[in-house]
Amino acid sequence: SSARSDLLAELRKSRLMAAWPTVQRNRTIAELKTAAEDIHKNAVRKATEKAEQKRAKRLADMAADPAPTLRETERLVKLRSRESYVAIATLLKELSEALAGTKQAGLAEQQAQKLKKENPTLNLLTSELRRAGFVAK
Repeated sequence: SSARSDLLAELRKSRLMAAWPTVQRNRTIAELKTAAEDIHKNAVRKATEKAEQKRAKRLADMAADPAPTLRETERLVKLRSRESYVAIATLLKELSEALAGTKQAGLAEQQAQKLKKENPTLNLLTSELRRAGFVAK
């Protein structure tokens, strides 16, 4: 084992090139931090762009056929949890945005009123719909 360690030591001494030749050894900590921040900013920008594209596609799908969204809100009401009521309010808000300026522009508000009328004892649902701006006090 001593011969092996001596051999490895000699090999390391004889090599002038670093193990990773792409590494710049003369960079400062500030330069490394700046490079890391740039990488982070690019990653955040790409993630934001991807999320915006997915949202735009989802809104376009909602505008093309709002029926699945309406069925989803009705399914979520049956779950009877705060998370489902928040999801309903979010879906209806997105539907309202997707249908803005079309013949079906009031469809989200109608669905909110329908859900409230069919479920008058669900105060959390009413609260979330009110928070989203669909139900007046």
